[in-house]
Amino acid sequence: VALGDRSSQLVTGLAVICVATIANLQIMEHVRCTFSMARNGVLPPGLARLSKSGAPRASLFIVIIATVLLIEGADLAKGQLYEILLNIYAPLAAVVFLLLGLAAMRFRAKAADVPRPWKMPFYPWPALLSVLLNGGLLLLFLVADWKTGLCAALLIVAMLPMFFYGRSRWPAKHGGKIE
Repeated sequence: VALGDRSSQLVTGLAVICVATIANLQIMEHVRCTFSMARNGVLPPGLARLSKSGAPRASLFIVIIATVLLIEGADLAKGQLYEILLNIYAPLAAVVFLLLGLAAMRFRAKAADVPRPWKMPFYPWPALLSVLLNGGLLLLFLVADWKTGLCAALLIVAMLPMFFYGRSRWPAKHGGKIE
């Protein structure tokens, strides 16, 4: 009512901009993650190659193909693309932040004597709070929309064989061992 007759067009235009922005951010993020995982020996080494301009083009290609397949899958599900992508992304983001909190606590416990350029204030409270909040959010996301939550979980599970195969198959470029 406040925006008048053109409000639906305005909201649709903003939604298109949001979807394009989220897709762009995800592509940039996942290209670098794919590149780093290949450098660490978890994914095929070809994904760690850089072009002359310094871009990880093989990783970019794989991520764009996966993004297109995800968008097509959302289209086939006959849902609102923005909603479906958000409902798949939200639990995945919660899992990542949950694991980051757990990793910070594990690293601090296993390598207490390692010098750090930055210390977490009030440790361990921020890490514990992050684990609790993201665990709760993950649970809420999965309860609120179990179908897309299941899809997000299947995406993670589908990547596990590649992770374990890669760990044993491809050497890490930097010579380190992934635990």
